[in-house]
This record gives sequence, structure tokens and C-alpha cells, in this order.
Amino acid sequence: MSNPQWALEDNNGARAWYYQCCTEFSYFQTYSDKHPMRSKMLTISFYRKWCSDIYGMNTWPSVERTNV
Repeated sequence: MSNPQWALEDNNGARAWYYQCCTEFSYFQTYSDKHPMRSKMLTISFYRKWCSDIYGMNTWPSVERTNV
């Protein structure tokens, strides 16, 4: 996904959505003991590294700025 030309097969530009998640919205779905629908490996630490790997170091949402 670090390739700037990457998109889903139907060319919907999923990379742009992931960029918004990593820089603005922080829409990350993690594991919950109450509703265990996702892997326990999906932690905030996982997403922090994921965003950094795709878009570069220190890429993380500024939720406070977004919610103003």
C-alpha cells in the first residue's frame, strides 16, 4: 500500500481513505472482549505501525484538530 498508485481492483482509490484514517479520522476497528468480531492483533499499536509503514514516520491522526 505504500505505492502511491495503489487502488482497489475497481479503482475506487482506497489508499485515499486509508490516508484519511491515518491523518484525520482515526477510524480503526480493534478487538473487543465484549464483542470479539476482530483479531486480537488489531491493536492501536498495530495501526500506528501500519500508518507509519504506508505514509512515513509520525503519521497519526490529530483527532482533536479534526473534531473542532
